[in-house]
Amino acid sequence: MTRSPRTFRITPAACSTRGRAWTLVRTAVLLGIVTGGCGRSGDTGSAGALESRAERDNGVIVVSVPGDRFTTVDQIPVTISTTAPAGHAARAVVFDPEFAGWTVIDRPPARVRTDTRGRAVRTERYLLEPFLDGAYEIPSATVAFAEPGQPPAFELSTTPFEVSVVSVLAEDASIDDLAPPTGPVEPPALADNRGMPAWAIALAAVLLGVGVVVVVRAVTSAGRTEEPDLAAEIGRLRNEPPTDARDRLASLLRRARATHSHPSLDAMIERLDRERYAPPGREARNPVEPEIDEALRLLTSGGGVS
Repeated sequence: MTRSPRTFRITPAACSTRGRAWTLVRTAVLLGIVTGGCGRSGDTGSAGALESRAERDNGVIVVSVPGDRFTTVDQIPVTISTTAPAGHAARAVVFDPEFAGWTVIDRPPARVRTDTRGRAVRTERYLLEPFLDGAYEIPSATVAFAEPGQPPAFELSTTPFEVSVVSVLAEDASIDDLAPPTGPVEPPALADNRGMPAWAIALAAVLLGVGVVVVVRAVTSAGRTEEPDLAAEIGRLRNEPPTDARDRLASLLRRARATHSHPSLDAMIERLDRERYAPPGREARNPVEPEIDEALRLLTSGGGVS
């Protein structure tokens, strides 16, 4: 009897079922790899979380860190949890990690919650960073508990403990392995044909000279045009009352002294000041006339003008 060979037909439904099975297998393998890899990456040689705890009369304070071994590039979170007894409040925690050589990178605001027994639980977090490798101390934390409006009833302090900080450099690395420092970066040298042309330098020198001449002439002309103004103002003093003319002339002569150099100016100003405080009755005649004439002579003749 001859048997006909069997023919196996793979239907679309069978393909779909087999595909789902392979998908489940691949997913399980990937999950195993990820979870195994995550476990290895978190293993830094630490013996587990460390904590120091103190409690009394339902009051508790706990200081904890996630391990006992860190590197010089790690930032270590320190958590301080205080639980106040019912009817009491926890005062501010005294904790000074900087005194132990740590650098405080961050200190977020404290969080407060209520546990199942109605006690207030406050959690504070410090983010610390070491400076060098070696043994570092997590200092003690102290908190006082008191009833509202009352002095502290009691306080609790944790016991300090040490953690180890290791360098990220190889143990056999030395300073000789470091690359030598490079010198200062030299500025790029300019090509000879990229410098300022000679004609540009000459033009800049000419423009600078012209500017100096213009400024000097402006200053000189300003000093010269002041003389007619002062002379005109002094001449108009003849029509003013003696007392007003005397004060005004002294003021104008002080202005003239800024641009003129003549010994008589100081003497005239001094005489006018004396006349201002002269006894009553001497103003009947005009004592300013001689000074007006002399001032005009000095300003218009150019004698002693600087």
